[in-house]
Amino acid sequence: MSISTLPSANQILSIFRSKGVDSRIGPLKHADTSQSSLLQSLAREISQGRAQCNEVLFTTGLGLSDSREVPLRLPAILVPALCAMERQKELGFDPSRYLVYQATDFIADANGIDHSQALEVSKRMEHYLRRYVKEVHPSIKDRVEFRFERDKDPQATEAIEQLIGEISDEASIAIFDRLTANESVHSNRNGQAMRYGAANVLYNGADPERYPFAESKADARIIIPIGGRAEKPFFALTTAVAKKRGVDIVPMVTQIGSKPTYHPVSDGRAVQQDFDALEADGAPKDVLQRISPVVL
Repeated sequence: MSISTLPSANQILSIFRSKGVDSRIGPLKHADTSQSSLLQSLAREISQGRAQCNEVLFTTGLGLSDSREVPLRLPAILVPALCAMERQKELGFDPSRYLVYQATDFIADANGIDHSQALEVSKRMEHYLRRYVKEVHPSIKDRVEFRFERDKDPQATEAIEQLIGEISDEASIAIFDRLTANESVHSNRNGQAMRYGAANVLYNGADPERYPFAESKADARIIIPIGGRAEKPFFALTTAVAKKRGVDIVPMVTQIGSKPTYHPVSDGRAVQQDFDALEADGAPKDVLQRISPVVL
């Protein structure tokens, strides 16, 4: 792509935020507007031919419920990043990469979920998401990496314990209350809120020396974690720790997954909103039912 045909910085910024696409999908919103200048600066460099879209790593961390069901709407949370990458590719850019991960063993322990059940459900979740990307976004499937960490990771465990003290100093009363509220809704165990918060900070990449997915980050300059509204307190902690370490992380919040898409909620406006996003992405319910792994 020659300099004369490069989109403007504002157009590139809109692409990263899935802005200007179907309103059922975007836009992504900054979890912390103080980080917006990082992406603006990169977009400006890309528009001038001095940087590339592949210098951004999108990430999404998936949780687990204590149900054996893998919800049909599970892939919805991936749609904004996938659409952004598709638009980049259509414009001739080498698209950003996307890391979709789950700290399966940690989540099972922190939330009091039977370990064997967690492993079985996790495998079906990964299978479904891989099929979704392959079927609906074949042109960028090689840019999407899945990391489901089902084995114990002593290094990650140690890093989480060390981060607990640090985020305790960063967490305001409001953030702590929201973490505790999330725990009461989504966990079978109490007293894990700060541990869960520390894990999110680690897996969002705010501590680069102990980042479990360092090889996935490679040469990316900016990490963009994407999550639903429930992720806001975790993103606040991530941003606070990242700023202290001089790490460029720009968390984004999506309207999708206001009830986490891994939770088997059967109806309601939030669920329909997720199915609407999937349909806008080219995957109506009949497509989802065809690729959903009822059994492996």
